[in-house]
Amino acid sequence: MKTELQLVAVVVVVVVVVVVVVVVVVVVVVIVVVVVVVVVVVVVVVVVVAVIVVVVVVVVVVVVVVVVVVVVAVIVVVVVAVVVVVVVVVVVVVVVAVIVVVAVVVVVVVVWAGSSVGIATDYGLDDPGSNPGGDELFRPSRPVLGPTPPVTWVPRLSQR
Repeated sequence: MKTELQLVAVVVVVVVVVVVVVVVVVVVVVIVVVVVVVVVVVVVVVVVVAVIVVVVVVVVVVVVVVVVVVVVAVIVVVVVAVVVVVVVVVVVVVVVAVIVVVAVVVVVVVVWAGSSVGIATDYGLDDPGSNPGGDELFRPSRPVLGPTPPVTWVPRLSQR
């Protein structure tokens, strides 16, 4: 019964980790797509505004100023978008790493610590030859309660 519960616990932890990783990946993809769309829209708007300004204003000085502003605006938008994507990716990687570490710790604590495998290993019963006949219920390879007391010989019984 305990082994079945441990197996269920491991399966649940694995399923939760997989679901969390899938959700995190989907969120990252959505954020990257949104950032790319925003950059494209901003660039298109800036280009359209620049074209309208160039058509309306014929003076060379004004055209130069507008082009410089447009270029600076595009550069700022692209830099901000790249920084946002990098920050989101770093946060996602850290969250996934924390989830994986927590899952591994849970699996180790739930499965190994109190399992029959852990107990058998503690008593040196970690190979198939530990109980070859199958008739021994339990025989530890080292004393459970510490060293045995010294043997005291009774003189009358030892002279037979």
